[in-house]
Amino acid sequence: CQTDLPLPFNFSWGEKEKKKLKNIVDQFHESLSRYQEFWKIMKEFDENTWILEPEHKSFSQTSRRIAIGKNSSIQIEINPLKPK
Repeated sequence: CQTDLPLPFNFSWGEKEKKKLKNIVDQFHESLSRYQEFWKIMKEFDENTWILEPEHKSFSQTSRRIAIGKNSSIQIEINPLKPK
């Protein structure tokens, strides 16, 4: 299973889960809900700062290089499970 999430999507597919596709979809939705605050914070960075890298952003990226002045920048890494 490939996703564009900040962390790997590990799902359960055993007897306990009754091996239904709906169960995996439900697990994926639960995983998405964990990242809502993270994506909100990353969006705020993107809209309110001068982002140098990455040039092309994706939902899985957890870092930003931000310009803070002439000839200076800072690299930040945000924990997607504890973004604050």
